Amino acid sequence: ALLYKNFYFFYEFLEITIILFTTRNSKQATEWLQKNKIDKYFKNVTNIKYPAYIYIDDRSIKFDGDYDKTLEEIKNFTVHWKK
Repeated sequence: ALLYKNFYFFYEFLEITIILFTTRNSKQATEWLQKNKIDKYFKNVTNIKYPAYIYIDDRSIKFDGDYDKTLEEIKNFTVHWKK
């Protein structure tokens, strides 16, 4: 239920278009969205990264122009499920 509520917030209150970019099998990703009853919030599932205002990613590091800071963040990066 929490997953559904989170996507409802993005879709209804922020009025944004959500596209799932994945390197995984798009059919399996679509089936996962359907299984979790959140497929209606996604405009598309693709392996093409469209130009966007913002990306949400579980493995990203924001580059703000400071190379030393970015290298430090890369060095200390840990995926969220291992924190």
